[in-house]
Amino acid sequence: MSERRNKCIQKIQEANIDAVVVATGATLQYLSECNNYFWQRSCMNNIMGFSSAKNLPESILYLDTQGNLVVFAIPRIKDQFEDNKVVVSYMDQFEDAMAPYIKAKKIAVGIDCNQYLKDTLKEVNKDIEVIDGADELFFELRAIKDEKEIEQMTKLAKFTDEAVMYVVKNLKEGMTQYEAEMMLMQYGFDHGIQDFSFPPTAGFKTRNTFTPEESFDFPRDTKLVPGTAIAFDVGYMDKGYCSDWGRTVYFGKAPEHVKNGYKALQQAQQYMVSKIVPYQTKVSDLYDLILEEVERCGFADVLRYNNISLDPSRIAAQVVSGIGFLGAGTIIIERKIVRGLTTAAGIWVVAAIGLASGSGLYMIAILGTIAVLVGLEFFQRIFKLSSHKVIEMNIKVQSKPRNEIMDILGKNSNYILSYKIEKEALDEINIYHISSKFRCKNNVKIMELVNEIKDLSGVVCVNVENY
Repeated sequence: MSERRNKCIQKIQEANIDAVVVATGATLQYLSECNNYFWQRSCMNNIMGFSSAKNLPESILYLDTQGNLVVFAIPRIKDQFEDNKVVVSYMDQFEDAMAPYIKAKKIAVGIDCNQYLKDTLKEVNKDIEVIDGADELFFELRAIKDEKEIEQMTKLAKFTDEAVMYVVKNLKEGMTQYEAEMMLMQYGFDHGIQDFSFPPTAGFKTRNTFTPEESFDFPRDTKLVPGTAIAFDVGYMDKGYCSDWGRTVYFGKAPEHVKNGYKALQQAQQYMVSKIVPYQTKVSDLYDLILEEVERCGFADVLRYNNISLDPSRIAAQVVSGIGFLGAGTIIIERKIVRGLTTAAGIWVVAAIGLASGSGLYMIAILGTIAVLVGLEFFQRIFKLSSHKVIEMNIKVQSKPRNEIMDILGKNSNYILSYKIEKEALDEINIYHISSKFRCKNNVKIMELVNEIKDLSGVVCVNVENY
């Protein structure tokens, strides 16, 4: 038994399952170790990206913790799985062929032909516990290539370079992007490549001819002219592996800044590779490593020449509009008084400070925070000294209230915000509760108003709040 298969069985055991079942796909090719088998890609096995699509597989692989590996395949491909036990069957009869071999009770299935595998295993034995996640078990193993895999991938990388150089040497002014792409594809077929992981791309972009919004649009009828940058993206597939490498070429005499840009990008890629630490560096770290070196070379602010560059103002514009919507929700009008303006302004300025911090403008963010805190505390005290205050007054009277109370509350240009009377019968005596809220200047002597109301006949008590 090979070292790879032993490691795969160990992964199955660690997952506390009995076996895995996968259909035509990369995981099947990896477990079978048969590079001659042309595995179907997931986009062939699923419909519009839905892994539950019930497509019929041409081959199924079963591997359990005891090391039993069986491939169930249609007759046409039975000879492609050398050194493996192969059971020949047909797509509509796989469950019958699988039944004598599958003894496991808990089985993980792969994403390719996912629903078909689940249904078929239940037909083999309805008591089998079927779960997802077979592919994920081997991701780490597949990421670490052995010497044979590295040799095959190196060969494909070299072939990709040769293919791109062939196209570069045959580029002609006036040819279309489609013609360049077909040249890439035909070169692969002429040299025995099995397939492509995606249609080859040779994106033409000529300087000063497109807007930022059009930077990723590549019309296939675009014609090649001097001053055009070409983004080659091709994935040649052979013996179960894919090159999937990008190349970029400048057509015509390149200006000095373009040459320096290419040089900076190459240095950045080499720097990124040198910084990779096994089992520590994440894929998400690679882009930041490239940007770090690009910045050192002086190309941090401009990713594409001329008017196509980073536009952080778009992010700020979206934040402003979104926070503005939230701030508007805090502003209310209550009895002709607008409330919540300070809260809305506070929400907006906090968002602005956050944008400054996220943009690396830390000093501006710190100074802004200090200014806001000082401003809020300082002006609050000023407003308390020079502005108005709102007083709530509760009054109890025995007789029906007359207009004298409202007249007293309305003195000195006081503005009555609310005035509510509730009647309460108590031992055949009517008690009237008056709840009033009024706005007055800070220099108004509230106790004088209270004493004046107490002197009225029938007034039992007066209570003042917010005084």
